[in-house]
Amino acid sequence: MLAALRAGEHRALGMLVETYSALLYRFAYVHTHDGALAQDAVQDVFISLWERRAEVDIRGTLKSYLYQAVRYRAINVVQRERSQERIKAAMGYRESAVARNQGDEQIEISEATVAVMAALSALPARTREIFILRQQQGMEYAEIAAALDIGIPTVHNQMSRATHAIRDALERWRSGK
Repeated sequence: MLAALRAGEHRALGMLVETYSALLYRFAYVHTHDGALAQDAVQDVFISLWERRAEVDIRGTLKSYLYQAVRYRAINVVQRERSQERIKAAMGYRESAVARNQGDEQIEISEATVAVMAALSALPARTREIFILRQQQGMEYAEIAAALDIGIPTVHNQMSRATHAIRDALERWRSGK
């Protein structure tokens, strides 16, 4: 598929978008926590890949390249958004979180889910990211390692840390502590 993309075949790009866009969106959402920003990050990666198709250097699988590119782009998008928010705040334009969330549906969450979410949010960012990629995205350890440019043993250790933290949180919840 990469050869077809390098040759300028639009169909190859379309197949990539069709195959990976939903997965990459969910991956980007882990970093941005915002649907629009996640979508922007994914679109930016596909546009950049198309524009730079002749000279892009992919050292591994195309899938790993896309995940890593989306990760970096999502982080950049969030940083850019934060910078813009600081500028707006400095100029006296403060957006209300309530206004941004108007119309959102209220979601009832069980107490057990709250305990799990609290445990997840207390994890270091990288540990939480690895856990989400494994549990929600269904990625294998090797895929996670490639996407995040870390070793498989690191993925294993971080998954173990996350699993223990969640198990402990659920035990505390069950015991009422």
